[in-house]
Amino acid sequence: MQSGAFDEAVKNVDAIVHVASPIHLNAKDPEEIIRPAVDGTTSILRSASTPGSTVKRVVLVSSLAAVVDARRPTPAVFNELDWNEQAIEEVKQ
Repeated sequence: MQSGAFDEAVKNVDAIVHVASPIHLNAKDPEEIIRPAVDGTTSILRSASTPGSTVKRVVLVSSLAAVVDARRPTPAVFNELDWNEQAIEEVKQ
């Protein structure tokens, strides 16, 4: 999550595949899950965009849990407008 944490890891690489995000099922606040995911992703993107970087491609992989809402009928087609708002509401409750 810290700025610069990936600076050394991205040196002399052509591509980055970002697949990890911290998760646990006992969150008291949605930000416990959302903030580390956002900060970790932006940190690696900042490192990849530093002067002299050789990174040509970044692939971000997410989980279906980010968009699935159990209240939605299935099957469904998802796009960039879909987010799992239900999980956020459950944590707040």
